[in-house]
Amino acid sequence: MGKKNDYSQYLRQTFSGLIDQLDLTELRKEFLKNRWLDQVLWLEGKATKERNAHHNLRMITIIGGVIVPALIGFQKGDQKWQEVLGWTAFGLSQVVAVSAAIEEFFGHGEKYRNYRNTAEGLKIEGWQFFQMAGPYRHYPNHSEAYTIFAERVEQYIQQDLQGFISQLTEQQEAGKQTQETAAKNAELALDNLNEQLQLRAQYEAKLRELEAEKQRVQEEREQKEQNNTGSQEGEQEKPVATDGQENSDQQPDLIPISNLWQDDTEERDSTSLNPDSIKYLSASEILAQIKNNPISKNGTTSNQLTETKTTTASTKLPMCGVELIKKFEGCYLNAYPDPLTGGKPITIGWGTTRKRDGSPWNLGESISQQEADNLLIHQLETSYLPDLMKIPCWGELNPNQQGALLSFGYNLGSRFYGASNFESMTRVLKNRDWANIRETFIKYRNPGSNVEKGLRRRREAEADLFLKPYP
Repeated sequence: MGKKNDYSQYLRQTFSGLIDQLDLTELRKEFLKNRWLDQVLWLEGKATKERNAHHNLRMITIIGGVIVPALIGFQKGDQKWQEVLGWTAFGLSQVVAVSAAIEEFFGHGEKYRNYRNTAEGLKIEGWQFFQMAGPYRHYPNHSEAYTIFAERVEQYIQQDLQGFISQLTEQQEAGKQTQETAAKNAELALDNLNEQLQLRAQYEAKLRELEAEKQRVQEEREQKEQNNTGSQEGEQEKPVATDGQENSDQQPDLIPISNLWQDDTEERDSTSLNPDSIKYLSASEILAQIKNNPISKNGTTSNQLTETKTTTASTKLPMCGVELIKKFEGCYLNAYPDPLTGGKPITIGWGTTRKRDGSPWNLGESISQQEADNLLIHQLETSYLPDLMKIPCWGELNPNQQGALLSFGYNLGSRFYGASNFESMTRVLKNRDWANIRETFIKYRNPGSNVEKGLRRRREAEADLFLKPYP
């Protein structure tokens, strides 16, 4: 706790001293301390707290997961010692399970990364403002650059808040859908089990009827054989039948059991059974049939229970890539000059330099947030996606992989595939060498420049998205 407080105190003293030396009014200095500096310190504290919770829970899960099998496999010692080891392994396994469940429920690791990214972004923005670098290099003094700095800080905070709300909404919707699907599957499984049990009862009833009929025919056969034997013993000679006549004592052959229902073959439906083909079903066999070929209420066979995962209709533009672009690109609703030239091209929104009709923007123009989002989508679909779709393996990639390359192309140019400065990325995509895709992304971070740290975070985020499994 002392180290954490020391670092927070160090940041407060350092930044407060720098703010006091800026050529700003006292009111604006207070704004910087109470808004920007307060947010940086708050995010630092939350990031540290979530990191410690994440590391502690992960360490418990990892160490406990290693120790429990060792305790279970330890066979030396008397019975009392074995009982102690058994209960110890049981208790430790419960601790491991609870630790993993807590981490999964609260998502400390994800929260830590979000807080850390936002805090670092705000600190980078502050250092650039203090040093009049980056987007502030063309302003003559801090007072002139203060307005654009305040807007960028508020956008960072707004994006962080929107991301948190969006993530919370997705988690709630996913939990609701999972509960509804689980209840539906349970109800369907119960209906199928009842139908299978009813069908088995019908099978057994029909089998008992067949067994009784077979027993009756067998008794008649035995009785008839006994009668024939008695007649032969009472008469030594039998009169010979005349031509065309049969002996009246000769008995007709008995009808075999397989022909018992031969006369009403046309009246029997598909449920008529051959006794030799009937077999009893065990409980496990019934459950296996429910799983592999359950019977629905209308008598038809359903191939499978309701899917737990829901599929999302895919679009031509990978939206996960659009969200990643928004995370690293600033959005300005008022037109501003290009930071490098101090003039044209005039830029607005998420880095858009042209209107939908192709005409340039002018200083003093402004748009709404919805218009900025629509312009970004239009620009990606018309100016970036066509070039990316020319990559030979593009059609084989899932939306996460396409989204990562969309962000990469938006930052470095959509025609990077096959370009002279992108041999490594071209080779990896051409060979489908996904084992080296992460280190390839990170190569394009402009090493040694003042933007290397920010570019590295973006490349790592793109690599994470590319390697993220797609359901």
